Amino acid sequence: LGILRTTLANATLLGNVATLMFPLYGFVIMRAWPTRLQGFALALAAIGAGLLLGRSYQLDPQHLVGDLLCLLAGLLYTAYFILMARVRAVLA
Repeated sequence: LGILRTTLANATLLGNVATLMFPLYGFVIMRAWPTRLQGFALALAAIGAGLLLGRSYQLDPQHLVGDLLCLLAGLLYTAYFILMARVRAVLA
């Protein structure tokens, strides 16, 4: 649904937000703090995603719903990564 309501670029970026959120989970929950370079890269990625969301809303407020749906899909994908990491730890 998100892909149909936003641009292809936004759907791709926001649908893959798991690559940003999973490391944040590791840093905050698992207390595995990033190096300065990693922190800087993640901050730039977060700022870029925020700018993309804001820009998309300026162009067409209808895209915001699609962006948020794609973001939700990425967050659910992050939850999948977290659950699979925990399952692997139990089974190993």
